[in-house]
Amino acid sequence: MTAAALADILKAGIPLTGFMGVEVQYYDGHELRLAAPYEPNRNHKGAAFGGSLAALVVVTGWAMVELARRERGLDAEVVIAQLETRYLAPVTTTLVSRCERPPTEIMEALFTEFMTCGKAAVELTITIEGKRPGSVTSRARYVLIRRSTQRDD
Repeated sequence: MTAAALADILKAGIPLTGFMGVEVQYYDGHELRLAAPYEPNRNHKGAAFGGSLAALVVVTGWAMVELARRERGLDAEVVIAQLETRYLAPVTTTLVSRCERPPTEIMEALFTEFMTCGKAAVELTITIEGKRPGSVTSRARYVLIRRSTQRDD
């Protein structure tokens, strides 16, 4: 899937990303980076709003799993089940989130469990760089759930 196709999915499926100005900065099948401009995502203290940072983290992880699901042709919903975020330093520049796809063996186990049980989970690490590397670090658990009804992707 191309970065442009992912941008269309985000725009149509998650309207908040449009308000935040989220754009796909990079995707190569292994690493995903989303970016959002600082100005519409800042708070009254001159740093990025924690809610914008959290939303960008959640969307980045969701997009990574959604891309893997689509590449595999699975009919599943992707939902976030758990999020733990640490805000280690203020972000005062463009918000850039980064997520790497887990190793092949972890993804194969995810898909196998989904095909067997109709539900499977994977944990991802997502970071946002600020003035220092890893200004925001998150561990998130996403779940693939078999859809109860068919729909177009």
